[in-house]
Order: sequence, then C-alpha cells, then structure tokens
Amino acid sequence: MTTTQPNAPAAGLFTLGDLKPLLPSKAGNWRQQAFGVKNTEDDGVAGTWVSGDYSAGKKKAKLTITDLGDVARTQTPWTGPPVESGGTKTYGESGRTVREEDKRGGKREVTIVLGNGLAIGASGSNVEMAELKQLATGVDLSRATLWAVRARGSLAHLERLGVDALVDGDTALVAMRGDDDPWALTRDLVRRGAGAIGIDSRGGEPWQVRDALAGAQRACLVAAATGTSVRHGSELGALGGVARDVLAGDRVEPRFSDSEAHLVESLVATGWSKSAAARRMRISRQRLYERLAALAARHRLDPDLPQTRVELSLEIWALSMAELAHG
Repeated sequence: MTTTQPNAPAAGLFTLGDLKPLLPSKAGNWRQQAFGVKNTEDDGVAGTWVSGDYSAGKKKAKLTITDLGDVARTQTPWTGPPVESGGTKTYGESGRTVREEDKRGGKREVTIVLGNGLAIGASGSNVEMAELKQLATGVDLSRATLWAVRARGSLAHLERLGVDALVDGDTALVAMRGDDDPWALTRDLVRRGAGAIGIDSRGGEPWQVRDALAGAQRACLVAAATGTSVRHGSELGALGGVARDVLAGDRVEPRFSDSEAHLVESLVATGWSKSAAARRMRISRQRLYERLAALAARHRLDPDLPQTRVELSLEIWALSMAELAHG
C-alpha cells in the first residue's frame, strides 16, 4: 500500500466514504459485528473517525481508523531501534510507526500510523497483542488487490462465494489474492443474475478506492448499454468519457425519431449486418434498405462509411446510457 495522496489538503484528508470501505469484514479470525463514525473535530483535530466492533470466538476488540491530517503527515516514521517505557513499546515496521500499549485491567492496544495521515488502532481486553496486530493489519490491503465491483442487479451472491468483500446492494469492494481472477468471479456473478457488471482496480489508498468505485460505475453503465456482460473501467475508450458525462447529469439530445433510433440500434447490436438487423426488427431486408436510405437522406450521412458507423454507434450507446442512468 502506498502512503502518499497527491494534492492532499492540509488536514482532514479523507471523508467517511473514503474510510468506511477500509474496515474489513473479516481479518484472520476476526469478524466485524458493528460499525460507528465520529467527527474528530470534536477532539480538536480536523477529519473523520470510523470504528468497527469485532469478535473472534469469545474475544472482542475494536478497530478504528482515524484521519489525523497533518498531525500524522508531518511526523517522520520511526526508524530507530524499538523503545519500551511504562508498558508502551514503539518501533518502526515497513516504513510505519507502530505503538503497542499494555494498560490496566488486561487491556491492550496497538496503533499503526501511516504516512498518509491515517492511524489504525486495535484494542481489547484479555486479547494478545499479536491478535490485535492481526486485526489492525487487516486494514492493510497490500497483500491483496482491491477491486471495485458495480452491477445492474444485486451482488448478494458475493457473500456466499467465500471471498473477502464489503457488499452494499449493487456495489462491492473485493479483496483478490494470489490466483484470484476478477473476470471469472464477475462472470460467475452475471450467470447468477447480477446483470451487467463493471470492475476497476486502482490501489488500496482511499482516494484510489474512490476512483475505482467511480470507474466501476462507468464500466457497469457501458456494459449495460453495449450489451456486454463485464467491462473494466480503464478499458472503455471513448465510451468512458461518455459515461462520465452521463453520470454527471449531462443530457443527451437524440437527433433520431423512435423508429430511426430502433433501426440504428438494431444495426449496432448486430455489428452492422443488414440481414441480421432485418431479422432482429422482423422486417424484410428490402424494407430495411428503404428505411436506411430514408434515414441517410434525412440526416445527410453515409451509413456505409466506417467513421459514420463509429459515430452512430457512440450516439446510440450514449442514448442507452442516459436512459439507464436517468430513466
């Protein structure tokens, strides 16, 4: 996991939407039971605080992710030898500062300070420090590739497939490890009724997660509009820009009548095969030629030119995306 966010403001670097996805549904033997939020301005520090209650058998612990802004970003990671004093041990590990505390009543706490302004803490009573550290490092997604998934339908099946995922209706964040194949996973979800799916992966930082979620949303819209099952957010070409504009609320004004749009849509869907388009429309091929000639004359275009076909395809897909997004 990288620890630098470009163009970050001075304090309060992350929003609740950035931090919430980083709380793992499970980490080792730990399973999330509850979720909470807090504005750290209440404590005089700009930013956001999120927490999750976890259990492992009879053991219970709390995991927190705190946006400390410049409080953390201006501090140099610990590079010296470990220091122990009064039940507290401070040391450096993988370019981060780690603090372990033994407190009264059997309570223990471990805090990992990242260079991007986040502090990850795990605490519990009568829980071994190694177990708390396992929970805290469960936020570190460097051992996995985080994929954003967006579907036209429900992603509830993800929770039944044995993958590490945070699922919220039609949106999910999935941790893929080793030989895990996001394409195979999402094609399986399509077969299980999830509809068209968009996927994207940018990295484990909150701002990268946010970009991946936006990319997956665009990819899902493009997949649905073009009749494909799965699309990747970084492989959309010109359609990515169209999807971005549509999702931003830009209106797409159709220049074709309903019958003309149906004709062009049929040609696009069949790869511009006139015979296949005629069958799709349930009209004769001669009738299709007549309607295509009328369309060409009215709009002053030549549908046999490759560039015209590209233009018409983009227009039809844009109209379809607008209908899907706002219809």
